[in-house]
Amino acid sequence: MAIEIVSENNLDYDEWAELTDDRFMVSPGFASVWRARGGEPVFFIERENNRIRAGISGVIFGTGPFRRYESMPEGLYGGQYFFKDCTDEDKRSFLDKFCNFLGSNKIVRALIHRPMHEIKSSIFRQKTCSTHEIHLDEGGYRPSDSKVRKHIRASKERGGRIERLDREEDIERFYELAVLTKKRHRQKPGHPREFFYKLFQLSKTDGRILWLKTMLDDIMIASQIIFVDRNEAFSWQLYADRQYSHYKPGFLMRDYALNLISEKGVRIFNMGSTPGESPSLIQYKESWDARKIDFLSYEYYSSIGKLLHRCRIL
Repeated sequence: MAIEIVSENNLDYDEWAELTDDRFMVSPGFASVWRARGGEPVFFIERENNRIRAGISGVIFGTGPFRRYESMPEGLYGGQYFFKDCTDEDKRSFLDKFCNFLGSNKIVRALIHRPMHEIKSSIFRQKTCSTHEIHLDEGGYRPSDSKVRKHIRASKERGGRIERLDREEDIERFYELAVLTKKRHRQKPGHPREFFYKLFQLSKTDGRILWLKTMLDDIMIASQIIFVDRNEAFSWQLYADRQYSHYKPGFLMRDYALNLISEKGVRIFNMGSTPGESPSLIQYKESWDARKIDFLSYEYYSSIGKLLHRCRIL
């Protein structure tokens, strides 16, 4: 059977949701948001008896000989999905076809983060990555670290409050917070303003996007995006205005989110990877009772891609 390559506009959403157990990070709606960053959502699918039985989604960036594939971008999880009746041979065959696509279409780099199924291919290099996770139970959440509890109380006493970011006009302030936060780290925002406008539009119809803001009177002093994917929540963009840091807006927002998702049956709060293995950031995560978890990701580089990677261009 030949592999089909379709866009999010030509995909049967119901069939895809059945295949992937309706995971948010590989959903067509979320994939489409990456068009605002110049990405092209792609879905590689294989059918049998007129139904999708195997597939992998992702986003392709770049043009010509410098095309790059990620499933999904920025360390968000992706990978292959199969129906239960797929044999090991079926899975190998599908992966071979996918790898052939990468080679024949001059993809210089392919990244697959934390796939549901192991990728057994000679062209992919296995890489051990890590994240920090907070494990929740039905009784809500209470951090064991007294300093964390103190910061949460202080934020409440100083007038901080948490609200849903549900107004389009808030995106401008959100982006301002993003610019301020990145500037402190001598970086530029990784996403254009339009990206967040599109994500906001998706959040109005997809409840798996939990977008919070910390307010002080009528001023937004911090905001965060959290993706809720079945029994796991993934902490993503968190931005704050440093001049209000003594209000501890991030502590209040995290406490609110943890208790909210715990009540909804979410059992894992993924705090994300730690760039550069920063000791202070790791200590912060551990103060929230987060534990380090290792997982596998996969990367592929073409001959040109390896050269560009060695030159730190990719």
